[in-house]
Amino acid sequence: MTSILPIAGFVLAGGKSSRMGEDKALIEVSGQTLVARSLGLLKSVCESTTLIGPRDRYSGLGLDVEIVEDAVEPCGPLGGILTGLRHSKHDYALFLACDLPFMTDRFLRYLVGAAMVEKPDIVVPVDGSGEYQPLCAAYSRTCLPAIESAIAARQYKVSSFYSSLQKLRVIGTGEIRHFSPDFRIFTNVNTPEELLAAKKES
Repeated sequence: MTSILPIAGFVLAGGKSSRMGEDKALIEVSGQTLVARSLGLLKSVCESTTLIGPRDRYSGLGLDVEIVEDAVEPCGPLGGILTGLRHSKHDYALFLACDLPFMTDRFLRYLVGAAMVEKPDIVVPVDGSGEYQPLCAAYSRTCLPAIESAIAARQYKVSSFYSSLQKLRVIGTGEIRHFSPDFRIFTNVNTPEELLAAKKES
């Protein structure tokens, strides 16, 4: 039996899904909504799991999870990360976008393990192109001042404050290939075309 790790988990579901044309969090892939799948992954890994998004959108869906609305608007996912870190009772929080249908609990455990052992400010993976995946990452509460400063300066790109941190732990492509040789775990669905492709692959 796998153990629950001492970290808070947050699913980010506050987006407008404008490119999809409907709330992508509620779209089903393999018989399960994307948001329910993401919540299930975090529940299998984290000591606590919370959904960050509008209560009126998700409270009546029987998700059996606490729902917290963004503390600041409109800042996109960075505002959700700020909200989660302020809400968390743990030193670290694991954030996961709601639209990653191929993410695995095995990889998330590896990511959290790096946070628990190495104690960096952030543990963030990169995809096959070497780009940060900041919406599948573990953040320490030590990041709060840097995030607050970024938002005050209207620098809403999530990775905009990374350079101000003392210790950034990057999970590189070589490590990730042990879990997902084709980097499929980072495939997200933002458009109807991407959704169709994901359904074909699932």
